[in-house]
Amino acid sequence: IKKMPLNKYKKYTVNFVVCQLCALLTAVWFRLYLHPSKTSPFVRHVVATLLGIYFALFCFGWYALHFLLQSGITYGIMILTGVEHMHKYCLVVALGYLSFCQITRVYVFDYGMYSADFTGPMMVITQKITSVAFEIHDGECVLLPHLPHWHRHHSCSQSCETQCKTILLGFTSSQVCV
Repeated sequence: IKKMPLNKYKKYTVNFVVCQLCALLTAVWFRLYLHPSKTSPFVRHVVATLLGIYFALFCFGWYALHFLLQSGITYGIMILTGVEHMHKYCLVVALGYLSFCQITRVYVFDYGMYSADFTGPMMVITQKITSVAFEIHDGECVLLPHLPHWHRHHSCSQSCETQCKTILLGFTSSQVCV
């Protein structure tokens, strides 16, 4: 087994720690200056999305483009396909793209070497994408009186376009889709 130089690990660790500290400070700033009573939801969502993209680029470099590509493709599926089948298509495409990225990262590019593993956060984005798609499907297609209370609470409508983008790309992971 080859020993990896510590310099390579330090770079990724420093990037991660700096990003986490900046995210904590940004969250305080977000709460104080972009409070829901002071600013519109659109402004809050745009700022959260831009910060999420910046933090992803800072931590993962150009690998973060996979986050944008996966989110963009599945968002296009949500817009272009019918609500009846959108959740199935989003699940298949998101899992397929995640699998493709994982296979190419492990077997083609970085076989046996450490790299900034972007597939972990991509798994979380895949969960968010499929969750949003299923929630929109439940809110639009399934009759709400037939849903259990806990299921009804998590359903949302397709009209929450900006909120859905923030869920997929924002630096916070709270769902605001109502």
